[in-house]
Amino acid sequence: MELYKPLVSDVFAQAASSGVKLMWLQGQTDTGCSISLLQGDHPDIYDAILKLSVNIAYHPTIMVPAGEAASKVLHDMITTDAPDVVVVEGSIPTGDKKHACMIGSYQGEEYILEDYLKALAPRVKTGIIAAVGSCATHGGIPGADPNPTNAKGVADVVGDMATVVNLPGCPPQGEQILLTLAAVILGITPELDGQNRPKVFYGKLLHDQCPLRGYYDEGQFA
Repeated sequence: MELYKPLVSDVFAQAASSGVKLMWLQGQTDTGCSISLLQGDHPDIYDAILKLSVNIAYHPTIMVPAGEAASKVLHDMITTDAPDVVVVEGSIPTGDKKHACMIGSYQGEEYILEDYLKALAPRVKTGIIAAVGSCATHGGIPGADPNPTNAKGVADVVGDMATVVNLPGCPPQGEQILLTLAAVILGITPELDGQNRPKVFYGKLLHDQCPLRGYYDEGQFA
């Protein structure tokens, strides 16, 4: 990963100077994917935010604005403004259960995640939404039987309104998230497999790359 650090640094620096807007939406999540991003170290998010900073227009966990000020960002992004890059963390309650996730309200208008994402998807300038974590990609734990909120992954909600790049994992590695965002900012859609996962990260079984694999092959418990 160290090999890619200069490239990621350059990409985020260009994004900051050109005003590239990133939105990070959260649905049914424990924020574990955000924590993974914050703990990444090749490169680390400290560099990405302070030294290389993208214009993070919205991220509920780390943004300074709160209340009405935060909700105004949600309002602007589907009316007068538009994000360049969108990340979704967490599953999305749908159908008659969609009100289980209201992400904000502005001037009396409630923003329900399912409806909001459908309104936002066609406006994303890169045309790409990154679904980060197994909840966002496939519904995760909230979507497990009996699935009381009819939780779904991003692709099942937005359909063909945007290209969804899936980064499953509980959580995925922070470096994988950063490198994927860097590619999207460059206007590059990573080469994807049949589940819309970047092949560079998901092309091999984790079992085959485990440092303890040799013990397994020898029949030793480690």
